Amino acid sequence: QKHFTENPGNTREHELDQARKLNQFRRYLGREPTIEDLTADTIGGYLRGVIDSGNSASTANSHRCVLLLLAHTAEREGLIAKPPRVKKFKAPKRMPRGFRVDEMTRINKGRAFFTTPEHLGKYLFVDYLKRKRKVL
Repeated sequence: QKHFTENPGNTREHELDQARKLNQFRRYLGREPTIEDLTADTIGGYLRGVIDSGNSASTANSHRCVLLLLAHTAEREGLIAKPPRVKKFKAPKRMPRGFRVDEMTRINKGRAFFTTPEHLGKYLFVDYLKRKRKVL
């Protein structure tokens, strides 16, 4: 049976991360947060600010989790009737950062294009099927 302190989600680092997120929420409000601040509008506005600051959807969703944890705790303690419903931000589908030569040749049906930073705009076209090379 696991003890509470053995839960990896309850480490000191996790607690510090939650405290940092609550401090950011405090700065957003410009004052100490209250139970009345645990609304969909207030939390949603804060999360939009997190995104607008250049953070990822994943970061905004982690802030959302901390604030909704507080709301659920407030509900359990009888301080609010129901926690707010705040939608998660959808993370964009990740695009590959680049392709390896074997991937490019498969995509281009046996053909690949090469260039170097010094020769951008000029490509070495390699047709592996016909075994030909051509500078474009």
